Amino acid sequence: MQALALLSKLHSGDIVLPTTDGREIRLRRVTEPTAEQKSLLDLLGSSLPDRLSFNRQCSVDSAVA
Repeated sequence: MQALALLSKLHSGDIVLPTTDGREIRLRRVTEPTAEQKSLLDLLGSSLPDRLSFNRQCSVDSAVA
């Protein structure tokens, strides 16, 4: 259970940058894991990507969903 509590503190967020021509640049990023989280991920044989793919199907703000 401690592993879930530790990894539940990892977050992702969307960065939306408007351009001068009216378009938007969208990036989905994940927080940098702490040393303890990184150690656990290594033990599990897993890692976090530098950048998550942006899912255009998701149109709901996850903070309020």
